[in-house]
Amino acid sequence: MARALKTTVGLAALVLVGLAVSYVVGMTLLLKTRLLRDMLSADPGSLLVEYTSAYSVVPGRIHVKGLVIRGRDSHVEWILIIDRCDFRVSFTDLLKKRFHAHRVEGDGLSLRLRQRRDAFSPAQIAAIPPVPGFVDPPLTDVGPPPPPLTDENYNLWSIQLEDVDAKRVHEIWIDTMRYSGDSEIRGRWLFRPLRWLEVGPATVGLRTLEVSYGKIEPWGSDVEGALNVTIHPFDLRAVRDAAMLDQISIDGGVRGTVRVDNVLNEIWQGRPARIVRAEAPADVTVDLDHGVVRPGTRAQTDRFPALVHAEDMAFEGSFEADLRVSEQTGVRASLQCSRLRVSRGGSPVAGATAVAASLTSRQRNLALPFSDAAYALDWDGAQTDSLRSWRDRLPVASEISVDSGAVTAAGHVDGEVATKTVRGHAAFGVVGLSIETKDASLQTDMRARVVVSNAHWGGSEVDLSGSDVSLRNARGTLKSVRAFIPSVDARANAISASKEGLLGTVSVDVPEVNLESLTTLNGLVPLPQGVSIEGGRAQAKIRLDVDVARIAGTGEVHVDAQRLRIRIGAETMEGSFAIALHASQRQDSTDLAGSTAEFKSNESSQTMDWWGRVELPTARFSARDSPRLRAQLVVQAKDASPLAAAIASNTAIPKWVLDAISTKGFAAEGEIVVAPSTLEARSVNARGAGVDLGFEFAKLGGEKEWALLVDIGLLTAGVDTANGKTDVLLFGARPWFREKTASLRALERRYE
Repeated sequence: MARALKTTVGLAALVLVGLAVSYVVGMTLLLKTRLLRDMLSADPGSLLVEYTSAYSVVPGRIHVKGLVIRGRDSHVEWILIIDRCDFRVSFTDLLKKRFHAHRVEGDGLSLRLRQRRDAFSPAQIAAIPPVPGFVDPPLTDVGPPPPPLTDENYNLWSIQLEDVDAKRVHEIWIDTMRYSGDSEIRGRWLFRPLRWLEVGPATVGLRTLEVSYGKIEPWGSDVEGALNVTIHPFDLRAVRDAAMLDQISIDGGVRGTVRVDNVLNEIWQGRPARIVRAEAPADVTVDLDHGVVRPGTRAQTDRFPALVHAEDMAFEGSFEADLRVSEQTGVRASLQCSRLRVSRGGSPVAGATAVAASLTSRQRNLALPFSDAAYALDWDGAQTDSLRSWRDRLPVASEISVDSGAVTAAGHVDGEVATKTVRGHAAFGVVGLSIETKDASLQTDMRARVVVSNAHWGGSEVDLSGSDVSLRNARGTLKSVRAFIPSVDARANAISASKEGLLGTVSVDVPEVNLESLTTLNGLVPLPQGVSIEGGRAQAKIRLDVDVARIAGTGEVHVDAQRLRIRIGAETMEGSFAIALHASQRQDSTDLAGSTAEFKSNESSQTMDWWGRVELPTARFSARDSPRLRAQLVVQAKDASPLAAAIASNTAIPKWVLDAISTKGFAAEGEIVVAPSTLEARSVNARGAGVDLGFEFAKLGGEKEWALLVDIGLLTAGVDTANGKTDVLLFGARPWFREKTASLRALERRYE
């Protein structure tokens, strides 16, 4: 019995040894030859398996060196390279075209994956990973796509790796993003081409990782940390593009240095701005569940310097970025800049104490990033030494010269990204603002506040209601007329800007305007020949509500002139002169009815003693197309002595003859028309104690004519000025005056 048992054990041992030898011989034959590789690589265009050497001593446990697995389908191409690998393989799954390995221990791993596309840019071609054996770039197949594989004819190899422990991961290169260095990955992977993908749970340990755009430029360096990554099982046919993010879960933290300059320059390709230098030490804590960012996620940078070039401008400052997620506020990303400096041609031109931008969103799904985002931008302490440095960028005509002293600004803008709305306010201060044109100039200190309500990016209309402008200590000139204005305040009541221009009303308040010398008005006001202003000063105040589109308004203008000295021929008048304009908007024009002008001489024996008053029963001013005033005049005066002096200085009629005619209780009425190149007095009829007058005047362009009809009872005379000379008609004066009036009307119509 014992002998039989011993014999049985011996036979069993021989069988086991035989089986072991057979396994070793069989596996050696399978692994050392190309039997296994050829079986796995029956379609090398879809799946290719190669290795340098392989052996197996323990049944099912295979040791491989130089393992290369390459795959391809209609969407992606990839290659997995492992320097050394031990794993258990399921031989039965190999018969079903499944490479199913357990307890995979690898050392020296590299994975490259790239998408197949219809076209690639040169930059993408340079940055995508090469996959030996496949053509670069990985274009999609020409011609109609093949019919989709059904479950019945599906014949592609699938790969399933369980209990993976990959030490010293050299490289993971997906499209243009390359991760290289020293990492460790533990987890699992199941991939069925065109059908199925699942990864993990996997633990990724980062020791010294480098992140780059292909091999072209670094995006991150010295990255270390640990991440738990899961790509939840999903059908590749049902989930595409951004929806794949819903299948990803990640938690953990990493830190390292981000090359912000290279990252943003790649994103902003084709933009005029380029970041020259920006490296940010960053710390990231992430909690992502099925593509949804969970509270506690945070990414922040230490403060870092950055330099940006935009055309001929350079922007330099100290920056800090922060992103955090909370249950209360959702996702908030912010970027802060301090001590911003702007230079041009190497010379500083502007700066800001602080600039801050932020995006906030309740949407935490990465497939819809910031889809409901609200943004905000704040700046404070912005300043530039002068507008001179920005002259070529100011929206002003070339014939207008703009200069200034220091300019300061601060403001806030916010809105919603989805609706493209923008609202906010900005305050500006300008010291020593100077604006000059050929005929006018202005020097002043200015403060402005711009308010934007409910505008849209790229929209055709911006609501500027509530904006205001204030000028202080303004000195202006118009041709030769100089004025000092202590303050001007303008406020936009209900105003909007569009492609057609400004719409709405602006309130203007000018409490005081000082004209220090009225003699300068001689070059601006078209006075009759022989009439000039020899002295005086004036003050004015203005309060108007102006329709900026129609250039019409409602309000009041008051002018008070003191010691006004006027020479009329050989006579001189000196006194006070007051104008009171009462404005009321009437559609596209301004009604000035009820306005008055009044002169009263000083009590002096050396000048003419006279008073006069003008009222406007009807008056209409229009400026939308071209400035034009048309008004009816009613005049009351002590007498017509100023008119007699003007006639004497322009005609051969002796003044003693005119003085012999009594004009006491002088009254007149008529119409005036004033436009940029015209001044007309029409149908002026006047009466005095002993005289009736008819008067017509026209200054049209460079032509000036006037006609006077004098009726003193026994004598009717006409005074005609034409072609630079003056004639007095003693016979046929009335018919002549009618013809002269008709002639002037015809001439006036040519200018209307």
